[in-house]
Amino acid sequence: MRRIFAIAIVLIVLGGAVASAGQFGIGGAFSMDVLNTANGGAMLSLKIPAVPIVWGVALQGGGDNFNLGLTADWWLYQQGLAGALGLYVGPGLYVALPDNVQVGGRVPIGINLYPLNFLELFLEF
Repeated sequence: MRRIFAIAIVLIVLGGAVASAGQFGIGGAFSMDVLNTANGGAMLSLKIPAVPIVWGVALQGGGDNFNLGLTADWWLYQQGLAGALGLYVGPGLYVALPDNVQVGGRVPIGINLYPLNFLELFLEF
């Protein structure tokens, strides 16, 4: 599990250095194991302003399990709620491999907050 988080931190730092040269966003997310399945994970996300898709690469594992996940989400509906607080929802796709190969659809629903112009905090279901 520590390896997953170490890899995620390295990818976030490297991606941030590359992102500072352009007009796109890069960030990291960490998943919590709320169902007590001994799985946790980390995700690197990428948003290019000219493309309406949020891309993600995730590493998930616990014990002897390890999965790599790829996501592509289109924020079809975005709405400001109050000040810097917003809501988003839209269709998406995911692929998970190698332990348990899966392909499917998803509907991310989330709230986001921009406390600073360059910083987005979010909670997604």
